[in-house]
Amino acid sequence: MITCPKCHRQVQPKRLCIYCGEVLSSAPGSVQGRDAMGWVQEGLHLEQGMQHDKAIQCFDNALKVDPKHAIAWGAKARAHAARGERDEAVRCLNEALAIDPNDGTNKSLRARLAQIPQGLPPGRPATTSVSSGAGWQEREYAALAGAQLYGDLELVKSPAEILATNWLCAVPPHHGWPGAPREVIANVFTKDGRAFAFYFTPDVKSVPTTRVSDADLAGWGALLQGGRASAVYLGANVVWSPTARHRIDVVNERLARLAAKPDARIHLIVVAG
Repeated sequence: MITCPKCHRQVQPKRLCIYCGEVLSSAPGSVQGRDAMGWVQEGLHLEQGMQHDKAIQCFDNALKVDPKHAIAWGAKARAHAARGERDEAVRCLNEALAIDPNDGTNKSLRARLAQIPQGLPPGRPATTSVSSGAGWQEREYAALAGAQLYGDLELVKSPAEILATNWLCAVPPHHGWPGAPREVIANVFTKDGRAFAFYFTPDVKSVPTTRVSDADLAGWGALLQGGRASAVYLGANVVWSPTARHRIDVVNERLARLAAKPDARIHLIVVAG
């Protein structure tokens, strides 16, 4: 398939466009022997295996062949959305809809992304029921810890650096993180993509081994692997026990093996309650 330069519809590479009669080239262009649709199909295959980076390269190759290929723009947008790159996904959708304004799938995705504040990963604000389910002590601790990020801890320069609080980050599916939940809650999410979550445990001297569940750890791992957070900080009101630290080390080792970005890892901090 190629894009008609006049009506911008996808057509077979024949002499004339069947929709508007525009004279077409006798054969489509190619990159490395593949036409635009061939690169799109290869990218979609890679997307099924969650290989978003390689898929985007394929869609870029398709657009080198045909810069007006609406399907390639839409596919590239979905790959960026899967990686949590909301702004780039919206840009690609705008390109796709400028070519084919009637594509319902692309219109629907753009509408959903428009509801997400700029710079935030896919997700939603925590509802009252989700927030209240944590218990009043944990809620008070999370509020106090969040304030200390730009206070004593100096991990955040000022409140202006905080993009959202109590943001339920949608966890992207990834074969490397079985058992991950659909969402994990970031008590604080910063403009540079760092997620902070705080775990309050009363009447203990160190964080119990299972205070952070296996599902939560898989969720944080998938969030980092998918590029929806640049780093994750888990805070506690007491020191982290050696066994709890070991579980975090295992997650960070898995992130390294799965070729996540070098700084995409979980950090442990202590925030006095």
